[in-house]
Amino acid sequence: IGVLSSDTVPMSVGIVFGGDGLEAPLRTAVELGLATILLLSAGSKLVSWPSWRRALAGYRLRWLDSDAVAWLVPPAECLLALGLVLDGRPLAAVAVGVLFTSFAFVLSIAALRGSREDCACLGVLLPAQIGPLAVARAAGFSLVSLGSLALPVDNIAPGDRVAITLGLGTIVALLSLRLGVRQDGSVQAHRAE
Repeated sequence: IGVLSSDTVPMSVGIVFGGDGLEAPLRTAVELGLATILLLSAGSKLVSWPSWRRALAGYRLRWLDSDAVAWLVPPAECLLALGLVLDGRPLAAVAVGVLFTSFAFVLSIAALRGSREDCACLGVLLPAQIGPLAVARAAGFSLVSLGSLALPVDNIAPGDRVAITLGLGTIVALLSLRLGVRQDGSVQAHRAE
């Protein structure tokens, strides 16, 4: 049995068997993708504050419908996103996994209580109803974040990580503008004339 190397084995085989490959860049892509989602979500909640507050009331959980919770979530999302962007260490990925697991738990309780309102999980950028799909999405983000810990760390400089995240955020924001996301959270697709 020989040793796998990038000189003798195609990259796809090397990835499967732990050779040189895309594991480290994949972890960076996951971290920066999650950071982009968190930053855009926080920004969207802050920009459309009335929609965010209505959504919290729609969860039908008294303790969730408070100014303290409303003001806590967006900064927490921003801080965790910055942790992923600037640090890329396990603590940030674990914290993001815990945040998304908490979101999934709260969404589950709200769904079990019969709420079918907009969850405002990702703000007005991606309106979604409280229910199984929103729970699955939050749980999926949690698993992706925690699963990224199994991948090696990429040595991309913090400044480059910031630039990549800003680029991703700009692309997503421009796409949402193209869709016509309104202040109230509704979406109107632009038609070519």
